[in-house]
Amino acid sequence: PMKLKLLSSPRVAGRGRRLYVSVPGANSVRRLGKLERSGVEILLLPPRAGGLDLGLLLDELSKLEISQLLVEGGAELAGALLKDSMGQEIAAFIAPKILGGEGALSPVGGEGFSKLQESLALSGLRQETLGADLLLSARIDLS
Repeated sequence: PMKLKLLSSPRVAGRGRRLYVSVPGANSVRRLGKLERSGVEILLLPPRAGGLDLGLLLDELSKLEISQLLVEGGAELAGALLKDSMGQEIAAFIAPKILGGEGALSPVGGEGFSKLQESLALSGLRQETLGADLLLSARIDLS
């Protein structure tokens, strides 16, 4: 899959095809021009209250013939994608450490799924040990 970074500032690293997504006013024309001259494709999307319109982003990526994404992000991005049924698979790395308690970060942010009847069902659970960590992955049942 191509590397697509949703960042609040234009820090782009890596090789291959690179795409930077921005909204008008978020970055200077000069800064975006510098990225473009370095070979980065710029995708400008209209601003939306509360952040990026993920549905519009996926539509625009589809027009660029990008049909698969590996999304790595924080709790807010994960929560938004899951709440709007924008994912087909999910993966979670589990380290042999315990974190938690009041004020601790959750893997799913935003509205989330606070009741069992609202939860997303998963199927085809797979597990893999990677060093000391465990990788769990599964398909998201959207039915």
